[in-house]
Amino acid sequence: NALEVDVDIVRGKDWTVVGGVIEHIEAAGVHSGDSMGVIPPQRLKSTTLAHIEELCKKLANKLEVLGHLNVQVAVKKNIVYVLEANPRCSRTVPFLAKAANIPIVDLGVKAVLGVAAKDIDLAKHDYKKIPNVCVKGVVFPFNKFVEADSLLGPEMKSTGESMGRGADYGEALWKAFISSNHRLAKSGEIFLSLREKDKKSLLPVISSLQALGYTFSATQGTASYLYDRGIDCIPVKKVHEGRPNCVDRIRSGKVAMVINTTSGRQSIDASFNIRRSCTDYAIPCITEDHAAEALILALKKLHIGKFDVLAL
Repeated sequence: NALEVDVDIVRGKDWTVVGGVIEHIEAAGVHSGDSMGVIPPQRLKSTTLAHIEELCKKLANKLEVLGHLNVQVAVKKNIVYVLEANPRCSRTVPFLAKAANIPIVDLGVKAVLGVAAKDIDLAKHDYKKIPNVCVKGVVFPFNKFVEADSLLGPEMKSTGESMGRGADYGEALWKAFISSNHRLAKSGEIFLSLREKDKKSLLPVISSLQALGYTFSATQGTASYLYDRGIDCIPVKKVHEGRPNCVDRIRSGKVAMVINTTSGRQSIDASFNIRRSCTDYAIPCITEDHAAEALILALKKLHIGKFDVLAL
């Protein structure tokens, strides 16, 4: 449950530019290439953000990097943990160059060539001055591989990225979901299958979804938990419990979206058909609790139904 952050910086012989700090939307444990991300960061404290930037600059100096350095860190209880530092250009550079309007590639070339600080206008390269919020969307190839599982983890599965750019976080999220081929439904039934530790943390999310007019179905344990807390929910059998079951319900067209969080090999294997059905029928399937929280912001913006195109 740590917050993961990607940082791209460029170090020259007597200068350093922070190209941007991307806050991952999914918690640490999901591969950085598979996690959605947002710039500027939305949850990081300003003091923690300043500490991360300073830490990355010190790493670049200590490693004597000339050019690009990508640093991945995790933050928990305001403690910053360095996961890895890669002295190279990373896949986040194309996204950051557009989002922050900083020519990170050009700066990297100048750094390698030994261009001095006096010949670079360092003051104008400040990612914090961007007027909008940008969210990195992620594109997956699950529909092309019949045995592929959409559950995210440390193994990278994505094959592409997109960008949503909005006046606020919700609008940027909405655009990122759309551009990543997620068809967000404005109404309908949401099927829930939650691991025990996520039920309490996702209760506010489910309450918000209810307030937006969505209805729910769920596996027996999740349905009982919600019903005891005043949320109507249709109980549905798991696959091994007989038919009709949750997969039948998804494939019947009754379900608009799915939130399925799970852990442990047995549970992951047991719920594979849920996620596979979503892939086959192009139904959005959220498999991580932090992503579910972000989904609410996108759906609220969807219900407003208005956004502007913000050109680069």
